[in-house]
Amino acid sequence: MENDPLAELLRNADAVQPQPIAPGNLAARVRRRVRRGRVARGALTAGLLLVVGGASFWFRSLPVENSKTTASVDIAGLKREFARLNADAELHERIAQQIITRERSPLRSKIPDVADANEALSVQLERSALTLLNRGDSLLRDPSAKAEAAASFRRILELFPQSRGAALARERLNQIGA
Repeated sequence: MENDPLAELLRNADAVQPQPIAPGNLAARVRRRVRRGRVARGALTAGLLLVVGGASFWFRSLPVENSKTTASVDIAGLKREFARLNADAELHERIAQQIITRERSPLRSKIPDVADANEALSVQLERSALTLLNRGDSLLRDPSAKAEAAASFRRILELFPQSRGAALARERLNQIGA
């Protein structure tokens, strides 16, 4: 039985175990843990008292009104707000329509009606160039997008060098110094 692997394994496990804590040190550790628990419970109790006190103060500060007058005042206020929002929406819609009309009118005046396939192709090329030109112009309104606008103008010169949009793109590039 001296060669029993289980007995040998148990002896090795007992040898690896740490030494037990000295009894004098154990009492000090227990006292510290009890003290920490008391402090934590005291802090938790104080926090709960503050929350309950704050909530009761907040509930007492809420106004108490008659529900009939509150409903009529709220309805009247809501009607005024609704009318104001409708007026704002109508104004914004009119402004959007004016912007759309202005942006479309230059395109329509520059592009002639087409009769044959070659003219149709050239009209499409002009439209494409002007679309890129409008994109570049809209990017120029944002100071941080100046490089992207210049790239849009260069793309017009690359793809549509003979178009009217290319001439305008050259002007825009000269204006922005790119």
